[in-house]
Amino acid sequence: MSLYKYYKYAVILPSAVTIAGYLLYTIIDLSFGPKYTSEWVTANSMGAFAMMLLMINCMCICLLSLTLFFNNYMQVRKNFFLSAACWLLLPAIWISILLYGEINQLNEENGLVNEGSLFVLVNTLPFAMGLTLTFIRFRMRYSRDVRSAGKI
Repeated sequence: MSLYKYYKYAVILPSAVTIAGYLLYTIIDLSFGPKYTSEWVTANSMGAFAMMLLMINCMCICLLSLTLFFNNYMQVRKNFFLSAACWLLLPAIWISILLYGEINQLNEENGLVNEGSLFVLVNTLPFAMGLTLTFIRFRMRYSRDVRSAGKI
């Protein structure tokens, strides 16, 4: 499988799922939620703002995950730690920053989980899972290819 397919499953698919899920949530919330209107900040304006933040997060992770294409080089692919760093390091730093900020926020609020916490989790966990699972799959396939090449 080409690295583009791994990239697609690692970040493009989680981006699409996250955006589609939030759109569905927004539609349901606006359709069945309270109909309160105000000249101040309401759920209607927060939905658009949250969608913008979600899309910025998706773009950041997609850009930071481009380093996985360094695995096209044999020197990177042969070294497990270098391969893992190219695949996971930059996106993991970004996700860690978001989660660390949310944990600090939870500590300030005495551990009460709120909508912001769920928003951060929904925006980070699909990418963390996608990147990790595709890396494991990539390494398993690479190991299998090395073993089969050695038996020839």
